[in-house]
Amino acid sequence: MEKAQQISQSELEIMNIIWRENGTISFAPLMEELGRNGKSWKANTVVTFLARLVDKGFLSIEKKGRNNIYKSQINERDYHASQTKVFLKKIYDGDAKELVASLLRHEYLTAEDIEELTEFWKIERAAKGRESNNNGANKTKVRDANRAKSRDSEGGDAI
Repeated sequence: MEKAQQISQSELEIMNIIWRENGTISFAPLMEELGRNGKSWKANTVVTFLARLVDKGFLSIEKKGRNNIYKSQINERDYHASQTKVFLKKIYDGDAKELVASLLRHEYLTAEDIEELTEFWKIERAAKGRESNNNGANKTKVRDANRAKSRDSEGGDAI
């Protein structure tokens, strides 16, 4: 999904159910789950929300007999990341430090939260370091292979 699409709160409630169902659901189970969540929406209303989600690229429809199977086209983590980026840009002009400072100033983060986030940050940095090291090693292998091919084609190492 290129552009961070906005969806309504009602559409998000439907997507949350679909994500909980591993990204795929048919109409009847969706209606049952909405009812369990206290939503008494009519079938036509839900069909309208589903059609909007398809139009926005969040869902695709697969026909299975007479039933439509709705499949998520974006996973929950990617959606959250895109919406966080929109929020950060809109409210904090893209400054993540200001967001964190605001959370700290207003005591929305506990000391335990900060410890958990610090540990998470360390793990993520280490993982990214391994990825970049692997990418660097792969680039070196490709470069060395290209140099060897170049020497061979030029006859540089021929005796």
